[in-house]
Amino acid sequence: DAAVRELMNQVDIENLTATVQHLQDYERRQYNIEQAYQAAEWIYTQFEDLGLDVEEFPFEYAGDEPAPNIIATQWGTKYPDKYIVCGSHFDSERSGDGDQTCPGADDNATGVASVLETARILSQHNFEKSIIYCSFGAEEVGLVGSAAYAEFCADMDMDIVGYFNNDMNGYLNPGDEIHIDLIYPNSVEPIGEYYMNLANVYFPEMQVRHVNFQAGDSGHTSFNQNGYMGIYP
Repeated sequence: DAAVRELMNQVDIENLTATVQHLQDYERRQYNIEQAYQAAEWIYTQFEDLGLDVEEFPFEYAGDEPAPNIIATQWGTKYPDKYIVCGSHFDSERSGDGDQTCPGADDNATGVASVLETARILSQHNFEKSIIYCSFGAEEVGLVGSAAYAEFCADMDMDIVGYFNNDMNGYLNPGDEIHIDLIYPNSVEPIGEYYMNLANVYFPEMQVRHVNFQAGDSGHTSFNQNGYMGIYP
């Protein structure tokens, strides 16, 4: 499909790197400190500038109110009550008890950059189903922000066709070839195979390998646990 290839060709590396640079310049984005709230506000304005319907989604954690999730919606023209969700988290690791720098360029400014660039490109077009672009808070302390939102979606009986997670998109082991580890449990294999098939058609030069990863976690699990198919490339 030439239209899909044209969308891919619009990805701008300068936009991606500029977002990563902006977020790492906060130096720390621990879920409950001022820089995290500032980052959430900045992400809100980025979605708003694209003309999307944007909202803050507050939640609680350990008696605290972390920097909120930012949720932006691009409404579908034919099936507005069916959703494709594209998400990332914007907080970075807790940096001990002091004020050590923890810029989180890879984890997870890269994921935020991917979601924002996806939104920039796709918001210029109409689609039959709605697309929700998410940036979650408090991921590093246990997927708290994504869990709160996924539970909300399930409680509202939202028809989510699939969730696509973006986290550590710049990670590469030293000496390894550039590739994509596609992380998902076997229970959501249909959407994993869908991703693999698309990659084989549109990006055959990139190796994609399915990994049932157990050593870490990310927002796709929150959606899996609430009955939705979600994957983490």
